[in-house]
Amino acid sequence: MTQLAPHGFPVLPFLPVAPGVEMRVLRRDEAQGMTFVIRMAEGAHAPLHEHPGGEETYVLSGKLRIEHRLDADGHALPDLALAEGDYACVEPGETHDGVAVEACTFFVVARGGVALKSGARADAP
Repeated sequence: MTQLAPHGFPVLPFLPVAPGVEMRVLRRDEAQGMTFVIRMAEGAHAPLHEHPGGEETYVLSGKLRIEHRLDADGHALPDLALAEGDYACVEPGETHDGVAVEACTFFVVARGGVALKSGARADAP
């Protein structure tokens, strides 16, 4: 039997997206982007990726560092150090990667989805 969330959609499992990085897609819409939860093991790296429509991140537990940030014009931006309870909002077109300073879980709204720098979209199967 399929487990359903209160809104009636199936609860999807966490799926691996990189070593030590798992994603649970909560909602995916071609026009509106994605909502998902990421779990990262301590020391795990999220690959370099772009947020065409920007990104909102809320850290539920642990510590995360968002690194190698570039704005839509390719200008370097400072790293972001986030811990439990922190919120970050990045502008459309930002590219970055991330590392779990300690095991962490965070909630993400990515209005334009997520595009890996290789050009593949990271929207989980």
